[in-house]
Amino acid sequence: MFNLEELESFISIVESGSYRAASQKINKSQPVLTYHIKQLEGYLGFELFDRSQYRATLTGKGKLFFPKAYSLLEHALDLESFRHVSQQKIETQVGISVSSLYPPAKLSERLKHVQTMFPQTLILVSVDTLAGVEKIESGSVDIAISEIVADSIQFQSKMSMDVMMVPVHATDHPLTQQENISEKALLQYPQIVLKSSGKQSVKDQGILQLAKQWIVSDMSMKKQLIVDGFGWGYLPRHLIEEELDTDKLSVLDCDAMPSRPVCLHSLRKQASLMGPVEAAIWELF
Repeated sequence: MFNLEELESFISIVESGSYRAASQKINKSQPVLTYHIKQLEGYLGFELFDRSQYRATLTGKGKLFFPKAYSLLEHALDLESFRHVSQQKIETQVGISVSSLYPPAKLSERLKHVQTMFPQTLILVSVDTLAGVEKIESGSVDIAISEIVADSIQFQSKMSMDVMMVPVHATDHPLTQQENISEKALLQYPQIVLKSSGKQSVKDQGILQLAKQWIVSDMSMKKQLIVDGFGWGYLPRHLIEEELDTDKLSVLDCDAMPSRPVCLHSLRKQASLMGPVEAAIWELF
């Protein structure tokens, strides 16, 4: 019978594309990975990887086995987490990274539930931009609500909510006088951009190429600069309902920069075992 470590090694090699990359990813030596694959192949009765290829290329049967292995490991880790939660003492503290796009009122409501259930637990909340995955990987938080989804067996992921991002400018901005604005015309004015709060480089979305940019590190400052007429930019609709209703802000009339939904995902390390407080936060978010 194979074990879960063999499945984890197999899946990591497939996802990473090589034994070397998988070794670094899950902190196991290449000889150990090779041994795990041989043991797994011995049990299955067929080869998983084509040894004639330079990269870790799956055989036909290996391709059929991969989704079954992925599902089996996922369910096994879920079962282990459930067993652990039922036996675990309440954590003294839990760290959570929340996207700056997440509605503050909803965040406060969720945290109030956690505080009511676990009043003695310290909840460390970090509001971040495009840094949730990085913070989970570094171990600085237990759960992240992120704009970026980590498509890997190393992470457990689920959809949290959609946030509608709206391109806006101040009502007294020169853009108000224009209709059906072209990209070329839009380049005349700065785009106010919220930079990533992480250390790793990530791909920004909703950025007009070649546009002049004012870069800020805080969502409230971004909103204030746009309201005060310094430029245009995307803001979460829930954050600007009042300004739109009172004509302090107008929606940008440009086909190239439409309103767009951003899906936020809840993330955590798949292999880490949840305590009762983390499990409650995971369910709430």
